[in-house]
Amino acid sequence: MNGRPDRDGMTGRGPRLGRSPWALYLTTGAALAVLRVALYAWATHRGSTHTVTYLDDFVWEWVFYPEGLILDYVPLPIAHFSATAINVVVGTLVALVSFVIALPILPLGWLWRRRRQKAGR
Repeated sequence: MNGRPDRDGMTGRGPRLGRSPWALYLTTGAALAVLRVALYAWATHRGSTHTVTYLDDFVWEWVFYPEGLILDYVPLPIAHFSATAINVVVGTLVALVSFVIALPILPLGWLWRRRRQKAGR
């Protein structure tokens, strides 16, 4: 892309890959999901080996607060199954909530792009 027009008259100066709000939202949500599911696996391992410290309490109370609210008020029918099934369901819930946490990126990204377009950049 050297700035010369191609056969369609385009200069090749469109938005670059990864600059859209959707790409930013998906990468942030995926990174949050991986980080939070790994943290959940670490915290459940610590709980199962009975080596709980103040750090583990902090993780359960602050990092997994949305999931704690959901699990406290929504009865899950898997409660009578194995710990593995519970960990799979809660791990999936943690991953989904990670994408919900990253959701404000979309309107802020659209507002930012709109502001840049109005400024003439």
